[in-house]
Amino acid sequence: MIGRRIKPYLDQVVLLLVAWVAPVLALGAAQPQTAGQASVPSGAAQEPVTIRAQPRSLEGGGGQIWSVAVSPDGRFLAVGSGGSGEQPGDLLLWDLATGQELASVREEKPIRRVAFSPDGKTLASGDFDRTIKLRDPKTLAVRRVLHGHTDRVNCIVFTPDGQTIISAGLDHTLRLWDAASGMELRTLKGHRDWVLCVAVSPDGKFFLSGSRDHTAKLWDVKTGQELRTLRGHTNWVEGVAISPDGKLLATASHDNTVKLWDAARGEELRTLTGHDGQVNVATFAPDGKTLATASNDRTLRLWDVASGENLVVFEGHTDNLYAAAFSPDGKTLVSGSFDKTIKVWDVATGKERTTLQARLHRSENLFPLWSIACSPDGKILAVSGEEKIIKLLDAANGQPIRLLEGHDDMVPQVAFSPDGKMLASASFDHTVKLWDVTTGKALAALTGHKNWVFSVAFSPDGKLLASGSYDKTVCLWDVASRQLLAVLKGHRGGVRAVAFRPDGKMLATAGADRVLRLWDVSDPMKTKEARQTLKGHEDAVRSLAFAPDGRILASGSEDKTARLWDITANRQVGSFQLIDSVLAVAFSPRGSMLACGGQDQTARILDPAAATQRTLLRGHDDAVTCLCFAPDSQALFTGSTDKTIKRWPAASPHAPTAKKEGQK
Repeated sequence: MIGRRIKPYLDQVVLLLVAWVAPVLALGAAQPQTAGQASVPSGAAQEPVTIRAQPRSLEGGGGQIWSVAVSPDGRFLAVGSGGSGEQPGDLLLWDLATGQELASVREEKPIRRVAFSPDGKTLASGDFDRTIKLRDPKTLAVRRVLHGHTDRVNCIVFTPDGQTIISAGLDHTLRLWDAASGMELRTLKGHRDWVLCVAVSPDGKFFLSGSRDHTAKLWDVKTGQELRTLRGHTNWVEGVAISPDGKLLATASHDNTVKLWDAARGEELRTLTGHDGQVNVATFAPDGKTLATASNDRTLRLWDVASGENLVVFEGHTDNLYAAAFSPDGKTLVSGSFDKTIKVWDVATGKERTTLQARLHRSENLFPLWSIACSPDGKILAVSGEEKIIKLLDAANGQPIRLLEGHDDMVPQVAFSPDGKMLASASFDHTVKLWDVTTGKALAALTGHKNWVFSVAFSPDGKLLASGSYDKTVCLWDVASRQLLAVLKGHRGGVRAVAFRPDGKMLATAGADRVLRLWDVSDPMKTKEARQTLKGHEDAVRSLAFAPDGRILASGSEDKTARLWDITANRQVGSFQLIDSVLAVAFSPRGSMLACGGQDQTARILDPAAATQRTLLRGHDDAVTCLCFAPDSQALFTGSTDKTIKRWPAASPHAPTAKKEGQK
């Protein structure tokens, strides 16, 4: 035995360490210092309204926020984050209205900039790994990778027609790309140092770039010709913007100032002063009347473009601000900071609406997990693992609901009854327990196994409970009477997985002996031998799942495959080859999708009918060990040894394939 009594045939499996990462919302408690609206003041210059946010203290956290982008329809917020060097980076997608995190992806290096295409059908990310990735805006799956820059990509923008991507890099170049094919169209050289930022005019005819060489340059999109150089800053030009009418240019600099320029003549019109630290971002409101700037002084400021007056100072962040963006209607302003938070502000009132924080890596409230189960109504997640306890969590936000205590050893699996009123748990203390979900009280302890119990499953009618154990047996229990009805023998190794067919008349079991066994349980008292055996796996089987029609059975194995079996024909009908062990499989409630989680740190959504891979979900830092669909098929929960659970939007049956690989 190794570690904490882990059975020999699992000596390569790391204990599950999973923590909830649903987005945390701290509803804005900000109050303006003085009553006032973020509107253009009349009369003489006056002090700006200062808004001091009062965010809640949140534990955990993702990386420093480098970039934010609001989708063209105003519904979604994309966030790029990471450290300042070689640390991993995260790309996150939120519902801007509700603050719900919809998807997240972990990359090997920080994500410096994110941008939506004008039609909202593509999300681009510029990374520290010198690439530009074009992604599905719903799943964040990578569709195409653009290679060309020889140093970090610092900024990316789409032209208004969506046909061209312009990127700025630390290799002193700007590059133009065909958005459809990913081909590089042109490389522009002119800056003498890092190119840090770029903005394109509303008509798509020219664009503006800023550099560490203290200058900004104006370029012709069609010809690539340098039109003009703007000089006046005494330090890096970190941010640039072009007004919605194309007549004004804005440049933000490390010299603590923002300058406004006439786009046609290249003349400096005015300098905006007020920030006490380098200014990293400048962005015009959609109506062009105001300009927002973000700085290392930890503030976000709103300026009147016509007068140059500072209207509002937004306070609340506790570290440098490198990201700011308006919603398309101009009513909302979003800011991102190195304090690892994103704040959503109401422009009209100046009040903070919401604070979002990605809890990506750790939560002190949970423990190493082995199992996730979703209640039939989709409202509760039950989680269990290396500890003796079970936690019930709110599926919408990950907040704890109830703690179930009573086992004397770790709990590797939990399962809800079909009506959602009971929860069954399997434990290394050799018992199975039944719990009242509403009260959290233990209803019964079922004893009969002689070794660790790994798996449990309710029959579809809720009358039977099956449990699989390292003692090589499966026990069938009467739920109402709590009586042991039958002990199924035949496996030559520990039973790791059990699953009832949807009609409840058949039970599938599998484990260390690599064989799937099918049992007729229509009359449990008469069940003596397996009715069928399915052979083909070359290593231990870790997970089983029936399709809703009951004809197809899916299995995941340490032999690096997920297999599909037609139990009527008693044969294998499909196989997916992964690059490492398949640790979990689950059908969507309608059966149109099969999800599998692997040791290769990914989850995959497969099309079982076509035997093709639909979507590859990347974002975990370690093995994906457990997963389950929400009852409405709209979300997939994945758990990993990286100590996180992620909630992904499940692809629709007609969603495009993000990547097809490793299929037999």
